Amino acid sequence: MSKDAKKLSMDNLLSLSGRLVGALEGKHSLLRLKIWGIIFSDWNDGKSFKAYESDHPETPRLYLRSYNPSHLRCLPSMSFNEESFKPAYELLCMNSVRGMWQRKARDFLQRHIGVYLHPDSVTSW
Repeated sequence: MSKDAKKLSMDNLLSLSGRLVGALEGKHSLLRLKIWGIIFSDWNDGKSFKAYESDHPETPRLYLRSYNPSHLRCLPSMSFNEESFKPAYELLCMNSVRGMWQRKARDFLQRHIGVYLHPDSVTSW
């Protein structure tokens, strides 16, 4: 483990987290991650994966103390469908065995960020 990794303490990690406050409190968690100019949201219930332009005025900033889960779930996502420019509400995480949603996420990363993942990579998720 590197010296920098050892410096992370639970207090440091908790200072980077926010609470989901509202109807879903205590039952769900959410991973929010920024890669380049896109903020990704992945809910622990395994149902939805979203992407937002980080500079869009409706995109909640990272590192807030609390988030309203209902508001986050209702925000339209960037479209994961190559042929559609209309906003969608989420990429539904269904048909995992066949890699359908993973393939759409992989293709989205390649189109918007330039990250290439081998086609076989979606079956190992």
